[in-house]
Amino acid sequence: MRYRDGTEVREGDVVSVHHGKTNDRGVVVSVVRPGTQAAIDWSLPRGGVLIEGGGLGLFTTEHLAEDEDIDFVSRAPAPISSA
Repeated sequence: MRYRDGTEVREGDVVSVHHGKTNDRGVVVSVVRPGTQAAIDWSLPRGGVLIEGGGLGLFTTEHLAEDEDIDFVSRAPAPISSA
């Protein structure tokens, strides 16, 4: 799954969600793959993403590559490994 700009979607990504006259920040909570139990549970047969943020709560979208209201902002920092 990719954003409109072609960037691959990853869990933890920060996104900007445009709704009405406001923008909120959200975080990609989960990338749902087609044909999985999560796809069935979330009614996303072709896959999609779960996004949570601001006053938006938790919502899903399956057409992220065409969604003009959601833009990629940044990647979550990589976890620091304790070696």
